Amino acid sequence: MRKLIRIFILALLFNISMVKAADFNGTISGTTSVINGSTYTYDFKVSTSNTIAGISGTVNYDKTKLELVSASAVDPFTLNFNNSTGVYNARYDAGKTGTFTYMRVKFKVKSMSVGDSTSISISNLKGTKLIPDENGKPRSYSATGSASKITLQVKSTNNNLSNLTVDSKTVANFKSGTTSYKMTVENTVSKVTIGATAADSKAKISGVGTKNLSIYNNTFKVVVTAESGATKTYTIVIVRKDAKGYAGARSSDNKLKSLKVEGYEIDFSPETKSYELEVNNEVVHLDIEAIVNDSNAKVEINNNPLAVGLNEIEIKVTAEDESVNTYVLKVTRNNDNPVTTIDKFEEIAANTTKDTIEILVNDDIITKEELEKIKNSGKNIIFAHYEDSKLIYAWHILNSDIKTDVEFNTKVSFTNDNKTKINNLTNYAEAFYISSLNQNKSVAKLKVLTDLTDNTKLYYYDSEKIYLQEENVEVNDSYVEIPFLKNDYFLSRMEIKNNNNKGLTIILVVENVLIAGFCIALIVMHKKKDVGVSEEV
Repeated sequence: MRKLIRIFILALLFNISMVKAADFNGTISGTTSVINGSTYTYDFKVSTSNTIAGISGTVNYDKTKLELVSASAVDPFTLNFNNSTGVYNARYDAGKTGTFTYMRVKFKVKSMSVGDSTSISISNLKGTKLIPDENGKPRSYSATGSASKITLQVKSTNNNLSNLTVDSKTVANFKSGTTSYKMTVENTVSKVTIGATAADSKAKISGVGTKNLSIYNNTFKVVVTAESGATKTYTIVIVRKDAKGYAGARSSDNKLKSLKVEGYEIDFSPETKSYELEVNNEVVHLDIEAIVNDSNAKVEINNNPLAVGLNEIEIKVTAEDESVNTYVLKVTRNNDNPVTTIDKFEEIAANTTKDTIEILVNDDIITKEELEKIKNSGKNIIFAHYEDSKLIYAWHILNSDIKTDVEFNTKVSFTNDNKTKINNLTNYAEAFYISSLNQNKSVAKLKVLTDLTDNTKLYYYDSEKIYLQEENVEVNDSYVEIPFLKNDYFLSRMEIKNNNNKGLTIILVVENVLIAGFCIALIVMHKKKDVGVSEEV
């Protein structure tokens, strides 16, 4: 018995001496749950009541599972580290006391199976401690340290769900890799139960259970935390309809973003509700483009055919909340004769309310086919020629007078090929010439721009003679309008009579007879004087 007691006392004294022999404790801190392929940093620390100036040891690890990436000193220590053996020596001459980090080592995890583990440890941990002598000067002594290690384990990173349910029904189109979902429920559904199943049994799930629903959007998050601590969040937006069946707050935006009328300029502003527009008589319909500011709003346009005069076209915008905003186009369709070109005549004739259509010409020839179209339209016609926006001449023809057997030459000339003959017949009277090569026999009135005034007479030249067609032609705003029946006309304020060649011959004969008689008389008188002289002699 005494022998056993003696052994126990010796063992106790030995253990006490061993504890006292450890001058500092060495520890390793860092992540214990690791992932294959990732790199982690571990701090090597000392805890001591002594002043430690130097620390040495060997870092031990399984090189098949871990790869040493780097080792570095932590200020103020310096470090010598052998990457091959793991032997190191850290030093700080002034020494430190307490708990401090002297070295950091990085490791990369190689291929390890989930659940597999490995460790990092220190062996041969020794050091240098500083103790003041009787003069207070520090002296260096060998120190021993207690060894330490840290165990690393590869944990699962699987934070996927294998199923996600609402009221025990799998969410539509569920996939473990898709994290956002949206669904709509009726207004009568005031609460739902969200359920979820993790793909990995070691993962943890939060955010499931019974949830109360507000009107419209309700957002719920289901968080999956893997064994490794990695998280993934699945979001479910559940839309509860309101009492009217709408799945969201409705917009009150009932304004237009733009308003366009093809072919016309509109100075549009969303705040301006009324616009005025004037269109030609032949315009029956407007192409209106109205674009709403809010895509959920609707637009209606009462775009009816235009009547002559004032038309009001309403553009009604109804917002999602059913509030209404109305824009008005006040369109005046005028009552003037439409003006067009021959190629657009049929389209204009089909739409205009007017009986007469003005066709712009530039010395054009209107073909028999085009005349036929005009005739068939039932419209009266004006062939008008402008220069610099000023009317020079215009042919006015009633539909009933249109002839379609010959083309219509609209060109009017203000010179005359027979001018020399006319001058001879008029003794060069001042005149305004109008001529045409038109062979069409349509009865037409010709309106012509002239510089003449009232009391103007209209003459025409035909078969070597001049004829008076109209005694007094009215001039209105510098224009005369004449019935054009012949091809060579002229206007003059002078009264003109024909000076034909037969009359001129008679006059010349009479003049010659008178002159001859006068000469004979002179000769007779001269002879009498000569006889008298002879008798006297």
